[in-house]
Amino acid sequence: MTTQRYLLLLVNSNSNPAVVHRITSIASLLKEHPDWHGLFIDDALSKDHYRLLETSLANLALDRILMIKNDFPQGPGGNRKIGFRYAIQNHFTGIAVCDRDTVYTAPILKSLQNAMEAHGHTGCALGSDGRRNLLRAQVFRLQNRLSRLSLKNWETPYRIYRTSALEQIAFELNTNERPFETELLLQLGGQGIPIIEFQLPGAVDSANAYGLRDARQSLKACIRFALQRLNLFYDFRFHPESIFPLKGSARVAHPYGEKFSSDSPHSFVCRHSSLIPQGSKVLDIGCAGGYVGRALTESKACKIVGVDRLDPEDIREPCIEYHQIDLEKDTPKLCQLIENGDFDVILMLDVLEHLAVPERFLLMLYRIPYRKKPLFIFSTGNVAFCVIRLMLLAGYFNYGEKGILDITHKRLFSWKTFQNLFDQTGFSIREKRSFPAPYSLMHLPPWMCRTLERINRFLIRIRPSLFSYQMLVITTPFTSPEQYLSDRFTEKKAHKQIQDDAGRSAPSQI
Repeated sequence: MTTQRYLLLLVNSNSNPAVVHRITSIASLLKEHPDWHGLFIDDALSKDHYRLLETSLANLALDRILMIKNDFPQGPGGNRKIGFRYAIQNHFTGIAVCDRDTVYTAPILKSLQNAMEAHGHTGCALGSDGRRNLLRAQVFRLQNRLSRLSLKNWETPYRIYRTSALEQIAFELNTNERPFETELLLQLGGQGIPIIEFQLPGAVDSANAYGLRDARQSLKACIRFALQRLNLFYDFRFHPESIFPLKGSARVAHPYGEKFSSDSPHSFVCRHSSLIPQGSKVLDIGCAGGYVGRALTESKACKIVGVDRLDPEDIREPCIEYHQIDLEKDTPKLCQLIENGDFDVILMLDVLEHLAVPERFLLMLYRIPYRKKPLFIFSTGNVAFCVIRLMLLAGYFNYGEKGILDITHKRLFSWKTFQNLFDQTGFSIREKRSFPAPYSLMHLPPWMCRTLERINRFLIRIRPSLFSYQMLVITTPFTSPEQYLSDRFTEKKAHKQIQDDAGRSAPSQI
């Protein structure tokens, strides 16, 4: 059985002589609890004060407490980062923090340990005596609404974190200031890591330490978290998987789910009665999990060939013939597939914006010698959408996890630039479509979503370049000059061969 070891992080940023007594009393407390170790951080105080603390701790002769000194002040969050990383590297089960006016007693320490051991899957345990003032109650209620958590006390100083849970979040990206703890709870909640609350045995909660500045900073962090969930903001600390892999985080095969719940290009293509004829052979480029192919197979008995860079095991739709192709690196392989495939329809829904040079990609498609020209259907987001224009007017330009300003997008298009893209690369636009914003994904009441969609559609009819959230074009490629000349010379050569054959076979005249 693995031994449970816990770390108590003590942070000192105050040169008050009374701190010496407080630190030594905490060290004495640890001496009575063999499961607990201590890490004491002196946050860049004077050398004399550090020596005084070092001497006081040395007199206790406790080898389970380590004392280090910062050369520069790290702030509340910076010191926690140091302590958390130390706990992870030394394989502690959990870590608690002692700073400011926090008063630790033997029952409190034992309660934190029991909370960790009684709930094996929890990432954080918050202890409180239940006392709350009006300001805190209102702020906590608003924070719960923004974060979709249900915590009674966001600011209790008595908390313990499981180190295995800390390894699954990017806590080192958090601020070094006071909102560090709020950001940490948001990260845990965003990853679906359980957070529990429990009653402390007669603890004195630091209610008087929570002021308007703390409330404002905590609310700001929650607002940023909520905006990211609506894809109106992007913050790496809440979505670190795009930068580096985290231990214990599940691999996401593809970040994009089905887009049939709203009026979108995907639902339009699958539900349109005549756009894709019954039994068509369809190439779905950027097929993700294959949900468009499944819908077309079920509704129109289409034969679907999917293309994406995902591993084959991530494509779970058996109706799809799948080819793993990276559009940036394996374009010749894709062109060969298209040339030999005789496809009726080629879909590229929300794909072009992920390419570094979509012009070069489209020119390669345009120059393919088609035996029969397929129908190409492209879609993308409208960067000139009214909401983004308002954000720019206010001085904000933020990427998101999904949406128009998806962090993985390499190119952005307005209606004009999207049309110019096809005019310049050899495609004839046969039809254009505009789509409203996906209000159903904003977790609004259904009646409100329907109302907003109706208003958005009406505004699209007035000015599509401003009110279109997504754009779709239906195109066919022109015949390239190379193919045109090749066909004509082939026809001319064939015609001459027929004439020569006819002349040789004709009877001689005497």
